Amino acid sequence: MFTRALIITLVCIGGFGCWVGFKACRITEKDRLDFHAMLHHQHSENNADHPLTQQNKRGVIKEAYFSNGNDRRHTKITADSSTLRVIPIGDSYEMIERMQNIKGSIEEANCIRKFQSRSGTYYYNTHEFVSQMVAMQMLGDDDIILNGLVKQLKLSFRDRQTRIEADQMQAHIPNIKAVR
Repeated sequence: MFTRALIITLVCIGGFGCWVGFKACRITEKDRLDFHAMLHHQHSENNADHPLTQQNKRGVIKEAYFSNGNDRRHTKITADSSTLRVIPIGDSYEMIERMQNIKGSIEEANCIRKFQSRSGTYYYNTHEFVSQMVAMQMLGDDDIILNGLVKQLKLSFRDRQTRIEADQMQAHIPNIKAVR
């Protein structure tokens, strides 16, 4: 009797095990659809901005002060808002800040350059600011020396100075006598 009960129990356990194994290992069409949806969600999440690698800011101010002997320079860039992103590149990271509604000034020994644009990007790794379609003015002794529109403005903050590159500038000199 004990042998018979043992055999029936083992057959039942074996049958139950086979049924559980079949249910666990069998892939249904619903499983395939769920798996593809999960892959798609994971892929889109990887491409989205991650909250730990992005920061939104308001009222942004960037300033640089340089002096070389008696020559002193002050550069100031303000923006209504910006988005700071950390972008992985290989084994390192690049920090980029995209700014909106920008106003700036570069004070030099004998003149002040003022500029304004809708957007621009500050690259932290290279200490450069780049903006497209920039309205620019040069002022000397409170007189406007030059008004212009620059296709691309690039400011570099290196070697204790602000370097200015203005590509394809269309300029107007409002008072030619002030320049002479």
